[in-house]
Amino acid sequence: MIQTFLSEEQFRETLCCPLCLGALIWEKEGAQCPPCKRRFPKVQGVPNFLMPPLDELVAKNPFGVVDFWNTRRETWFGGPDCSAEGMDDHGERFLVPCKGTVLDVGCGKGPASDCAVDIFIPKPRVTNFILADAEHLPFKAKSYDVVHSSFVIEHTLRPADFILSLCRIARSRVVLTTDNGEWLGILAFRLLNRGFLFHEEHMHLWPHPYLQNLCRRLGLEAKIDLLNCSRTWFTRWLAALGKIPRFGVCCLNTIRVDIRLSL
Repeated sequence: MIQTFLSEEQFRETLCCPLCLGALIWEKEGAQCPPCKRRFPKVQGVPNFLMPPLDELVAKNPFGVVDFWNTRRETWFGGPDCSAEGMDDHGERFLVPCKGTVLDVGCGKGPASDCAVDIFIPKPRVTNFILADAEHLPFKAKSYDVVHSSFVIEHTLRPADFILSLCRIARSRVVLTTDNGEWLGILAFRLLNRGFLFHEEHMHLWPHPYLQNLCRRLGLEAKIDLLNCSRTWFTRWLAALGKIPRFGVCCLNTIRVDIRLSL
């Protein structure tokens, strides 16, 4: 198990009810919220803040959620390759130098922060880890200096609310990464009669101008960069030359959104 700098007491002080944001009372079996009278039991010793039906699925299989949206693949929701696209040998490129405490929302199989969140229990896991989904985050306002999230926003039903939720939790900075959904990817998937999405689990495609416009509409100061994480020098050159988006495992152009918050 990976150790973090926050003690268990400090970690629990950052948590609240994911529904009403009320204070929690901690017990041996988990936590409860007196205002809304909801209980959050532990699964394999991990606090479980997942909403139905994910809470029941994880209780049955905490180390790999059953993929009930897509039975043909093992991608983000379930199986041994959960969140693998952000955790390969180029995963460190998605991280950014920062000071203070860090919350990682959607940590996948490589948690490396003061607190990590996902819908399944990773191996190994950090000491301060909880089960929660990205749209019901159980954290108090301004409880972490930096909130980081890789390859999650494309799965959310309400991406604007997701970004605002991360900004509520962060004191100074929010860093997001997602697939770059530019023209070539749209053209290829349309020609293949696959629509505009990369996976059935993806709810949104994010070209650079769309993310820039969303942050501007939300009143956020954001710097948006294109990270070329292709595996070989040739595919890196090809991706840079044509600004090609993520296309299979060849060209891995990723968008990083760096939001600075005023204190």
